[in-house]
Amino acid sequence: GGPLWSRVLLRGGGWLMGSAALSIKEPSDLVVTIEAEDSFDVTDRLGEIRVPTLVIGGARGAFYDDGRILPETAAGIRGARLILYPRRGHMSATGRRARRDIAEFLAADARV
Repeated sequence: GGPLWSRVLLRGGGWLMGSAALSIKEPSDLVVTIEAEDSFDVTDRLGEIRVPTLVIGGARGAFYDDGRILPETAAGIRGARLILYPRRGHMSATGRRARRDIAEFLAADARV
């Protein structure tokens, strides 16, 4: 979401941060990875998933979510649970709250 200039800036910043965070020695590897992620689409196969699924992420994802991707993914998986953190982005849907939500999901699945 957001204006084109901000998406370009965020993508470039993400690229720079990603290579630093992942200790990638060859930046072109990261470019290939991003291109592969952008072209990989299994939307038409989501209905084949037959296990309890938690779709979790930030509602402000600048890279991969425009407000539709995560809800559409959850909707495509029978019985999936969706948790969106309102003021979090793609890489920041972490922390105590996320760990608690994931633990609760896994505990509920273990009881089933």
